Amino acid sequence: MKKYEAILILDDRKVEGNGTTFVKEFEAVIGELGGTNISSESLGRKQFASPIKKKSAGTYWDLTFDMDEDKVEDLKKRYKLTQQVLRLVVFVYDVPEITVIVKKQEEVEAEA
Repeated sequence: MKKYEAILILDDRKVEGNGTTFVKEFEAVIGELGGTNISSESLGRKQFASPIKKKSAGTYWDLTFDMDEDKVEDLKKRYKLTQQVLRLVVFVYDVPEITVIVKKQEEVEAEA
């Protein structure tokens, strides 16, 4: 299993509130496909630099989860044509650099 990060951009007019209910359903689908360690964070509503599907703004969500590589395509296909989703991007999660730097500093201090 690899760790993945998904960025969802939801259509404000097609989801209730800020999309919390839709994201809970999305997390359930990830679980059905064998995903684990699912976490989600709303990044809020943002204006687009250029329109996406004739919309000028959307609600962003950031999700991280562990999943088998072959199941990621199934997840993408399931939501590709969903009206609520303006854009879905899934990529291999990269550990933020600051975390790596802090861990290296701790190792150096432990050796000293």
